[in-house]
Amino acid sequence: MKKPVIYIDMDNILNKFWVPYIQYYNKLFNRNTTLDPSIMKEYCLSVCLGLEHGSIEEKQLDEATMCSWKFWTDDMPPYEEAPEVLERMCQNYDVYILSTPYVEYTNCIPAKMEWMEKHFPFFPKKNMIFTWHKELLMGDFLIDDKPENLIGFKGNVATIAYPYNRLDGVYRGKDWYELEKYINTKIASDNEEEFLKKYESIL
Repeated sequence: MKKPVIYIDMDNILNKFWVPYIQYYNKLFNRNTTLDPSIMKEYCLSVCLGLEHGSIEEKQLDEATMCSWKFWTDDMPPYEEAPEVLERMCQNYDVYILSTPYVEYTNCIPAKMEWMEKHFPFFPKKNMIFTWHKELLMGDFLIDDKPENLIGFKGNVATIAYPYNRLDGVYRGKDWYELEKYINTKIASDNEEEFLKKYESIL
């Protein structure tokens, strides 16, 4: 039987992207700002921090963070339970990392791959996909935090819960344990429904 295909985003899904982003912001602008993910009402973190989109300050912050190898590889913490859950999922499903690289930083992809090898050493590099067009891929599940990606995907979707991704019909888990439980239950239910349809067609 063919295994279900699951695509998993990286930033703010496998990792806590906001943690080093705010640290770099404070260092760059000599601030002492904190930002709890429970109040992140905008997908764009710079906007959450009060910077105008497209401003010089935002560009300076992007250069300091997303154009830094250290930002992606050394300072980015994973969700604590993510390695444990992802390893289990890899045993039952065809799992792929599906991430959008930062276009202005040519080393973003190798930096992201190094981060995965550091925190998820069991995960095969050949199962990492980098694209700006996630809506073109076909699969059973997408786990992503960006509203546009969740809306555009043609299969099942789920996400880590943030204020900016409240969408009708999208499951939002507080952590990876809740995501794992939901995905397992949903896939089992879909498989049972598919089996019943095939059985009824025979009768």
